Amino acid sequence: MALLLAGCAAGPPALDACLGAGQQRAALDAIEIGEPDDAEFRPIADGATLQIVRGPQGGDMVALRIRALGSEVPTCLQQTTRVSQNGQQVTGTLATPLATYADAPGTRATRTTYVILNAAPRAGEPATITVECGGLSATRTVRIEN
Repeated sequence: MALLLAGCAAGPPALDACLGAGQQRAALDAIEIGEPDDAEFRPIADGATLQIVRGPQGGDMVALRIRALGSEVPTCLQQTTRVSQNGQQVTGTLATPLATYADAPGTRATRTTYVILNAAPRAGEPATITVECGGLSATRTVRIEN
């Protein structure tokens, strides 16, 4: 019985959100969208293939990281992330401030975060990931597969 109850309590992976502390106006030079690897930040290249992550309740998500470059990258990054396909948004908007951690000199990066897909991406068609923060935006065109 305990095993059954433990399975029911699971939700999507927790966001590494930050509220208030460290959230200041960002002085950013650039932002990058990266692969979901907390050990090392690797930018996602245009044309890359991302795998759908199936959540514990059966929902589909895309996992990614954000890296900000600049002289004053905040420890709490206000950002907005969207995924679209053929001009139609296929995710809810992730607009949660995310904690950032020291990365390469002059950069800070988030840990892996998950963007929930509201609609299944169409196989074989490109999808666009857009991240906006600090008055900047980064966009990558990728393929999302099961």
